[in-house]
Amino acid sequence: MLTYEVSGAGPMLLLLHGGLSNSRADFGTVIPRLQARFRVAAMDTRGHGRSTWGGTPLAYPAFADDAAALLRELGGGPAVVMGVSDGGISGFHLALRHPQLVARLIAIGASADISGDTPPGGPAIREFTAAMFEAQQPERLAAWLAMSPEPERVRPFIDALMREVWRPPVYVTREELARIKAPTALVFGDRDEYVTLAHAAELQRSIPGSILSMVANSGHLIFESNPAAAWTTINRLLSRPSATA
Repeated sequence: MLTYEVSGAGPMLLLLHGGLSNSRADFGTVIPRLQARFRVAAMDTRGHGRSTWGGTPLAYPAFADDAAALLRELGGGPAVVMGVSDGGISGFHLALRHPQLVARLIAIGASADISGDTPPGGPAIREFTAAMFEAQQPERLAAWLAMSPEPERVRPFIDALMREVWRPPVYVTREELARIKAPTALVFGDRDEYVTLAHAAELQRSIPGSILSMVANSGHLIFESNPAAAWTTINRLLSRPSATA
């Protein structure tokens, strides 16, 4: 069961949060601003936040299909899609698998494969486990357990996410990126801790017609590390004509 919240009025805007997070955590500070101009749908990805997992296989294409099903339930697209980190990667797959549902894509801190990881290959991420998450961020795990409809599955889900989604070396191929038709904006903090700026530039070259925007003095989670600069960048992108990124 996918949990989502819809607010505001206007063109549809779908928000896809990052891995090990939820929609309120990643977008809670900007939804009030967004809903003044858009009908905002903020969903918790399968197994995250208040959405159930059910033990099904995990993959970015599956997350994209979940997002497509939600958009159809809400009346169909095309929608503006904005995803953070894992949500941005799911956004790539949504634009590939369901192009008729995506009017434009804003991918924040997304990568295509482990070549973009910092450090290269991201060994710390590849070795991450639920036990490590609990040791390093106990408050965050406690909050997740409290909101989850199936708290007994949260720890197994984290391990499955690492094994099935984060450890494979390729998230989306360059050939797939080249087939994205939706106007796409790639947004990165200039101090991103997880994705190299060289990889960001390579993504921009891989997606036809895409643009690359950098948020000054910001890390991977731009809305946390520099909220004012992040909002200025996102607001500018959302204000561009609909036929452009």
